[in-house]
Amino acid sequence: MVDARKNLLKEDERSLVIINTSFLQIRKAFNFCMVLSVIAFVVINLFAFKFNISYNGEDFKESGSLINSKMPTIVSNRWIVLTTVNQPTKDVKYLATLSKWNVVVVADLKTPKNWTLDRVHFLSVETQKSMSETLNLVRKLPYKSYTRKMIGYLYAIAHGAEWIYDTDDDNRPIFGGLDTFDFADELSGVRFERNHSDPIINRLFNPYLFYGRPDMWPRGFPLEYFSQHNHTDANFRLCEVQKRAAVQQGLVDMDPDVDAIFRLLHANPTKVSSEHFNRHAPSIILGQKMYSPWNSQNTLFHRNAFFTMFLPTTVSFRTTDIWRSYFSQKLLHLIDEYVAFYPVNAVQIRNAHNYLKDFEDEQEVYLKSGELLKFLDEWKCSQNSTANCAIELAEQFG
Repeated sequence: MVDARKNLLKEDERSLVIINTSFLQIRKAFNFCMVLSVIAFVVINLFAFKFNISYNGEDFKESGSLINSKMPTIVSNRWIVLTTVNQPTKDVKYLATLSKWNVVVVADLKTPKNWTLDRVHFLSVETQKSMSETLNLVRKLPYKSYTRKMIGYLYAIAHGAEWIYDTDDDNRPIFGGLDTFDFADELSGVRFERNHSDPIINRLFNPYLFYGRPDMWPRGFPLEYFSQHNHTDANFRLCEVQKRAAVQQGLVDMDPDVDAIFRLLHANPTKVSSEHFNRHAPSIILGQKMYSPWNSQNTLFHRNAFFTMFLPTTVSFRTTDIWRSYFSQKLLHLIDEYVAFYPVNAVQIRNAHNYLKDFEDEQEVYLKSGELLKFLDEWKCSQNSTANCAIELAEQFG
């Protein structure tokens, strides 16, 4: 077991050298530095998990363990992952009470050094440094960056995760919470489909419109399409049996994820936002070549989608998860996996933000989302494996 894991780690090192070298030659407009390394590492970890290669203290005694002996007992194959620079918030404390879920919190330089909470796998900066002896990628991720959250993803994967719930420290499940997502392999429900040759504007899905708010759009929705976009003639199908989605995004009440333009136009910075959606509309799965942006809060990933969870490190905090969402959808379609949206099952009382700073950080989202979507829609893989397709797409995406 130990030898098998060491061989995989050696393969990881070789892959990183090859990928990082080639990337220096293809880095272009979208500046996706590190994305190839992340793909390679996640795919290798999934390979190890597929063949039941155990990640435990014995495997890592010589090179730095992923497990601290003081970590809580693992209770299931379901994991909640977040990063924080705050003391445990009320929302994080609530997440830690969910008996069927493990919680891992990734620290950064500003995270209080005395951070502690029962039942939480807390990855302090020092713990992360220890992990970097085994996981080369940990050393390459920047500090003071939301993308360090990926260390939590890898930690969960390494400890047998089948499901990862991606969230933030100011989000809290409500109205049935995580139990309203679908964990069974098949289900009946609604599907959004259009002819694959239709213009992109007709194949875009605005979840806020679907759930009763035609005046709103999610962060990352191409703004050039918003004023003329609707679902009135869309093909909504009621399916008796369909595959559950590998990525499931729940809507968020009170302060949902909108861009800074919407907030500058509509939000009152002196008051808590109070936006609401239709809670009675059904969940909906997006079909092949249907697209919508989604974010890194209140989002559930099945293991089949883990290889798409990387967050690009050289774009802004307000851009990284949006680029991931579009990139992920293209890769998921290659393996017959899908994205779904669910009615409100979480609430956010948002941590303080400077709307103008958010606007500045979202420039690429405003200017390039439509261009990016067109590229992805037209892209075709020339490789014969999912891993190679992911690398090829990242190279051309760069």
